[in-house]
Amino acid sequence: MLSLPTSAPLSALPSWQSNGLLQIALLSQFTVNWVGLTTQTLIGNLKGKGDSELMMPVLYTSIGHVLLISLPFAVISALFPDSVFGLRSSHTEVSHSMNVFVIWLVPLLSLTAVASVLEGYFIGSKAGAISRNSTLTALVFGDCDFRLVLP
Repeated sequence: MLSLPTSAPLSALPSWQSNGLLQIALLSQFTVNWVGLTTQTLIGNLKGKGDSELMMPVLYTSIGHVLLISLPFAVISALFPDSVFGLRSSHTEVSHSMNVFVIWLVPLLSLTAVASVLEGYFIGSKAGAISRNSTLTALVFGDCDFRLVLP
């Protein structure tokens, strides 16, 4: 796990916060990644056999499973931030400061989990161009600094 040294000053509080949120996000993503890979395999097998009517139920089931897996990470972190983030720091300031940001784990973890399944679906159905184009679009527009573009 990523961790700041225990001797890091408390003035590095934003680093402590982003590091703690990143640990929860990565733990969730690594946990649900296997569902996306399984979806890719199942959709590829169904597409190869010509059973395209079974592809959507597999997709819906996979999305349900990743939400059941990923949301507890966010909900437990949101309900008990002092306990979850207190495991990695003895500074109570760090645990208390996480209350503002921890709610953002709910949309982050649920959307990245669904994105993992959708990526597996499109790759398995041999529609990799859709996955590539959406990734490139997100790269171009998601990383664009609008402060430089707007007056």
